[in-house]
Amino acid sequence: MENTSVNLCEKCPIEQDCCRHLTGLKLTGREFEELFAPYQNLLTVRKIGPVHEISINNRGPCPHWLNGCAVYEKRAVECRLFPYTINEIKMDRKRVTLTYHARTRCPFKNELLPFRKEAEEMIHTFAREAFGEGVSVKIKYESGFYRAKSTVPKLRRIGSFVKRKWRKIGSKEI
Repeated sequence: MENTSVNLCEKCPIEQDCCRHLTGLKLTGREFEELFAPYQNLLTVRKIGPVHEISINNRGPCPHWLNGCAVYEKRAVECRLFPYTINEIKMDRKRVTLTYHARTRCPFKNELLPFRKEAEEMIHTFAREAFGEGVSVKIKYESGFYRAKSTVPKLRRIGSFVKRKWRKIGSKEI
């Protein structure tokens, strides 16, 4: 999956925005302890069961970003997945559902995206490490864009209003 001979991230025209403004990165407990525990004073950490979701305070850079990733070879699973990102984690007693997507600003998204099967294998490995071998794991891919449900009635009302006005304008003789 990874081509180590060419790192397109080094040619990023948006200056590695994903690493320079780190937000919402999902980590297993091991990844957090090995890579980010020493930097807790820089982080906002939210726990989702055994998963650590981290954001850098004030949308700052990843602490491993030093004009390039200082831990590239041992970076976290979600960093390896990028431009796919784990969006949502839902847990119940019997199952963990992880949702992922590729709606990122990455200009090299098409070149960097691993095959979805490979991405799902990585997410499955992430889930097994985070939640344990005995948990059933479901992985869902989100595609496309979402619109808020509350805007649909407003759009319909606006559309009806425009149609009524258009009819009135169209029926007037000039």
